[in-house]
Amino acid sequence: MENLTGKTIDKDMTTMQDQSGAPAGGAVNRVTYQSDTAAEIEAIRAKYLPKETETAQRSALEKMKRLDSRTERRAQIAGLTLGIAATLVFGLGMSASLVWGQLFVGVSIGLIGLAGMMAALPIYRRVLKKERARIAPEILALSGEA
Repeated sequence: MENLTGKTIDKDMTTMQDQSGAPAGGAVNRVTYQSDTAAEIEAIRAKYLPKETETAQRSALEKMKRLDSRTERRAQIAGLTLGIAATLVFGLGMSASLVWGQLFVGVSIGLIGLAGMMAALPIYRRVLKKERARIAPEILALSGEA
């Protein structure tokens, strides 16, 4: 085997033993390892060196993903908040109709809740479109870098 100075080192290796304990195929095998140490060292060293272009591309891609997920998250929060609140209002209307015996009030409240549930998807789409338009220049600038 070559060490870091480039000199070849011979290494003695004992072979496997058979069931009786005697060495199989001879007592000692002499194995010589030779390799291009400098190339091996450079290959290992290259694994740990930062790559400027790859790092810049990766960071631009990660930033684009982060911006895109933030945009979608904001739209989801808006849509889910409205949808959940409207569902609760709808449930209140059902309770007013069925439990409290207030049919007209319950139906009126239920219709308001139903309208809110129906508006949740258009609100989600509107917020998503607005947020995408807001971050579009930054995404396009980052995609030009990558």
